[in-house]
Amino acid sequence: MADNNIQNKIQSAQDTYYKDHTKNRFFKKAQKFDCANKVIDEVGLNDLIEKTMYYQEGTNVIYLNYVVFKTFATDDICDKLTNHFMELLNYGKKYYDKVDIKINLDKFTITGFERYKRFIEMSMNKLSDKYDNVIDTCILMNAPYFTNQLIGLFSSIIGSSRFHNLQTKLMVINKD
Repeated sequence: MADNNIQNKIQSAQDTYYKDHTKNRFFKKAQKFDCANKVIDEVGLNDLIEKTMYYQEGTNVIYLNYVVFKTFATDDICDKLTNHFMELLNYGKKYYDKVDIKINLDKFTITGFERYKRFIEMSMNKLSDKYDNVIDTCILMNAPYFTNQLIGLFSSIIGSSRFHNLQTKLMVINKD
Protein backbone atom coordinates (compact mmCIF):
# COMPACT_ATOMS: atom_id res chain seq x y z
CA MET A 1 0.00 0.00 0.00
CA ALA A 2 1.28 3.47 -0.78
CA ASP A 3 2.52 5.20 2.32
CA ASN A 4 0.84 8.32 3.65
CA ASN A 5 3.85 10.50 2.78
CA ILE A 6 3.49 9.93 -0.97
CA GLN A 7 -0.30 10.30 -0.74
CA ASN A 8 0.16 13.63 1.05
CA LYS A 9 2.62 14.85 -1.60
CA ILE A 10 0.23 13.83 -4.38
CA GLN A 11 -2.72 15.51 -2.66
CA SER A 12 -0.70 18.70 -2.15
CA ALA A 13 0.29 18.83 -5.83
CA GLN A 14 -3.32 18.23 -6.92
CA ASP A 15 -4.64 20.88 -4.53
CA THR A 16 -2.11 23.38 -5.87
CA TYR A 17 -3.05 22.55 -9.46
CA TYR A 18 -6.80 22.89 -8.90
CA LYS A 19 -6.33 26.11 -6.93
CA ASP A 20 -4.82 27.61 -10.09
CA HIS A 21 -7.16 25.84 -12.55
CA THR A 22 -10.91 25.60 -12.12
CA LYS A 23 -11.89 21.93 -12.14
CA ASN A 24 -13.78 21.04 -15.32
CA ARG A 25 -17.08 19.26 -14.92
CA PHE A 26 -16.91 17.98 -18.51
CA PHE A 27 -14.04 17.33 -20.93
CA LYS A 28 -11.73 16.50 -18.04
CA LYS A 29 -9.26 14.19 -19.80
CA ALA A 30 -6.79 16.89 -20.88
CA GLN A 31 -7.06 18.61 -17.52
CA LYS A 32 -6.39 15.35 -15.65
CA PHE A 33 -3.26 14.74 -17.74
CA ASP A 34 -2.13 18.32 -17.09
CA CYS A 35 -2.64 17.77 -13.36
CA ALA A 36 -0.74 14.46 -13.63
CA ASN A 37 2.26 16.37 -15.00
CA LYS A 38 2.07 18.73 -12.00
CA VAL A 39 2.10 15.69 -9.68
CA ILE A 40 5.14 14.27 -11.51
CA ASP A 41 6.97 17.61 -11.26
CA GLU A 42 6.32 17.98 -7.54
CA VAL A 43 6.59 14.39 -6.31
CA GLY A 44 9.08 12.89 -8.76
CA LEU A 45 8.43 10.23 -11.38
CA ASN A 46 10.69 7.56 -9.88
CA ASP A 47 9.04 7.82 -6.44
CA LEU A 48 5.60 7.59 -8.03
CA ILE A 49 6.51 4.55 -10.11
CA GLU A 50 8.07 2.79 -7.12
CA LYS A 51 4.90 3.38 -5.06
CA THR A 52 2.73 2.14 -7.94
CA MET A 53 4.47 -1.16 -8.76
CA TYR A 54 6.57 -3.10 -6.29
CA TYR A 55 7.13 -6.47 -4.69
CA GLN A 56 5.31 -6.95 -1.43
CA GLU A 57 8.14 -7.40 1.03
CA GLY A 58 9.46 -10.94 1.28
CA THR A 59 7.07 -12.37 -1.33
CA ASN A 60 6.81 -13.18 -5.03
CA VAL A 61 3.82 -10.82 -5.28
CA ILE A 62 4.00 -7.73 -7.47
CA TYR A 63 1.51 -5.16 -6.21
CA LEU A 64 0.06 -2.60 -8.65
CA ASN A 65 -1.81 0.31 -7.08
CA TYR A 66 -4.29 2.05 -9.37
CA VAL A 67 -5.02 4.65 -6.69
CA VAL A 68 -1.49 6.05 -7.09
CA PHE A 69 -1.24 5.23 -10.82
CA LYS A 70 -4.25 7.37 -11.74
CA THR A 71 -2.69 10.47 -10.18
CA PHE A 72 0.23 10.65 -12.60
CA ALA A 73 -0.05 8.16 -15.49
CA THR A 74 -0.02 9.52 -19.03
CA ASP A 75 0.85 8.03 -22.40
CA ASP A 76 4.11 10.02 -22.24
CA ILE A 77 5.43 7.88 -19.38
CA CYS A 78 4.05 4.55 -20.59
CA ASP A 79 7.51 3.31 -21.54
CA LYS A 80 8.98 4.10 -18.12
CA LEU A 81 6.12 2.38 -16.31
CA THR A 82 6.22 -0.64 -18.60
CA ASN A 83 10.01 -0.90 -18.31
CA HIS A 84 9.75 -0.84 -14.50
CA PHE A 85 7.15 -3.60 -14.63
CA MET A 86 9.40 -5.67 -16.94
CA GLU A 87 12.29 -5.17 -14.50
CA LEU A 88 10.07 -6.52 -11.71
CA LEU A 89 9.11 -9.52 -13.86
CA ASN A 90 12.77 -10.16 -14.76
CA TYR A 91 13.65 -10.08 -11.06
CA GLY A 92 10.83 -12.54 -10.43
CA LYS A 93 12.01 -14.78 -13.26
CA LYS A 94 15.47 -14.86 -11.69
CA TYR A 95 14.54 -15.39 -8.03
CA TYR A 96 11.15 -17.14 -8.04
CA ASP A 97 9.55 -19.97 -10.00
CA LYS A 98 6.44 -17.90 -10.60
CA VAL A 99 5.18 -14.40 -9.84
CA ASP A 100 1.74 -13.44 -8.63
CA ILE A 101 0.28 -10.03 -9.44
CA LYS A 102 -2.23 -8.17 -7.30
CA ILE A 103 -3.87 -5.11 -8.83
CA ASN A 104 -5.78 -2.79 -6.53
CA LEU A 105 -8.53 -1.33 -8.72
CA ASP A 106 -10.07 0.81 -5.99
CA LYS A 107 -11.51 4.00 -7.55
CA PHE A 108 -11.30 2.52 -11.08
CA THR A 109 -14.08 3.89 -13.30
CA ILE A 110 -15.29 3.51 -16.86
CA THR A 111 -13.88 6.96 -17.67
CA GLY A 112 -10.57 5.86 -16.15
CA PHE A 113 -10.56 2.85 -18.46
CA GLU A 114 -11.25 5.13 -21.42
CA ARG A 115 -8.51 7.55 -20.31
CA TYR A 116 -5.92 4.75 -19.98
CA LYS A 117 -7.06 2.49 -22.82
CA ARG A 118 -4.23 3.58 -25.13
CA PHE A 119 -1.75 3.19 -22.27
CA ILE A 120 -3.03 -0.36 -21.62
CA GLU A 121 -2.73 -1.24 -25.32
CA MET A 122 0.81 0.15 -25.52
CA SER A 123 1.87 -1.74 -22.39
CA MET A 124 0.33 -5.06 -23.42
CA ASN A 125 1.95 -4.85 -26.86
CA LYS A 126 5.34 -4.03 -25.38
CA LEU A 127 5.12 -6.87 -22.86
CA SER A 128 4.13 -9.26 -25.67
CA ASP A 129 3.89 -12.84 -24.48
CA LYS A 130 7.45 -13.35 -23.27
CA TYR A 131 6.44 -12.87 -19.61
CA ASP A 132 3.18 -14.84 -19.68
CA ASN A 133 4.92 -17.99 -18.38
CA VAL A 134 6.36 -16.09 -15.39
CA ILE A 135 2.95 -14.95 -14.16
CA ASP A 136 1.12 -17.57 -12.11
CA THR A 137 -1.95 -15.58 -11.05
CA CYS A 138 -3.31 -12.09 -11.49
CA ILE A 139 -5.78 -10.94 -8.86
CA LEU A 140 -7.92 -7.88 -9.52
CA MET A 141 -8.85 -6.58 -6.06
CA ASN A 142 -11.58 -4.04 -5.29
CA ALA A 143 -12.83 -4.56 -8.82
CA PRO A 144 -15.83 -2.41 -9.79
CA TYR A 145 -19.04 -4.08 -10.96
CA PHE A 146 -18.22 -3.56 -14.67
CA THR A 147 -14.83 -5.32 -14.56
CA ASN A 148 -16.02 -8.53 -16.24
CA GLN A 149 -17.25 -6.55 -19.24
CA LEU A 150 -13.91 -4.74 -19.50
CA ILE A 151 -11.98 -7.99 -19.32
CA GLY A 152 -13.69 -9.02 -22.55
CA LEU A 153 -12.26 -5.94 -24.26
CA PHE A 154 -8.73 -7.19 -23.59
CA SER A 155 -9.28 -9.99 -26.09
CA SER A 156 -9.31 -7.45 -28.90
CA ILE A 157 -6.17 -5.79 -27.54
CA ILE A 158 -3.97 -8.86 -27.06
CA GLY A 159 -5.54 -11.46 -29.35
CA SER A 160 -7.92 -14.24 -28.47
CA SER A 161 -5.43 -17.12 -27.95
CA ARG A 162 -3.16 -15.11 -25.65
CA PHE A 163 -6.23 -13.71 -23.90
CA HIS A 164 -7.55 -17.25 -23.26
CA ASN A 165 -4.19 -18.28 -21.78
CA LEU A 166 -4.04 -15.24 -19.51
CA GLN A 167 -7.69 -15.46 -18.51
CA THR A 168 -7.04 -18.83 -16.83
CA LYS A 169 -4.67 -17.00 -14.45
CA LEU A 170 -7.13 -14.24 -13.59
CA MET A 171 -9.15 -13.90 -10.41
CA VAL A 172 -11.56 -11.01 -9.78
CA ILE A 173 -12.46 -9.91 -6.26
CA ASN A 174 -15.31 -7.43 -6.57
CA LYS A 175 -15.61 -4.37 -4.41
CA ASP A 176 -18.29 -4.68 -1.75
